[in-house]
Amino acid sequence: MSGRTRNFWIEATLLIALVAAIAAAIVVSLYQPLKRSDVQLAAANLRSFAAVGRLLADQYQTGNLTETFFDTQVNLLDEKVGATQKTLSDPAVEADVETDRRAAADIADELSIATKKLKGLDGNEPEVTGRFDELANKASRLEDRLKQ
Repeated sequence: MSGRTRNFWIEATLLIALVAAIAAAIVVSLYQPLKRSDVQLAAANLRSFAAVGRLLADQYQTGNLTETFFDTQVNLLDEKVGATQKTLSDPAVEADVETDRRAAADIADELSIATKKLKGLDGNEPEVTGRFDELANKASRLEDRLKQ
């Protein structure tokens, strides 16, 4: 066996071992219950998403955004909220954070509804922007509670 062939097999074995280790880490992380830090991160994301929704609504209503940009950003926001909803719907959660997970999931559900209303936004609808403010405040309070 030549030196090149031997080096190839060593490199191939190392690559396979690396890929297997990464796959194992992903599988293990998928089956671990949600922790306090996971719910805190989700609450922080929800707060940010609500702030973005508010800003998009304000900017669109004042005519500072094109319709194409607005639609694209609202769709992206909706996808991100949906991903957070999916994370929070995981039934595997540490016992001491179940209540907070449910609260975050409720905020995510409400934010999803508000985002869908944002898609149909036309004209001056202050209740939409006000709803995003309420949700940002709820998520912020939850995030603060989880920090303690």
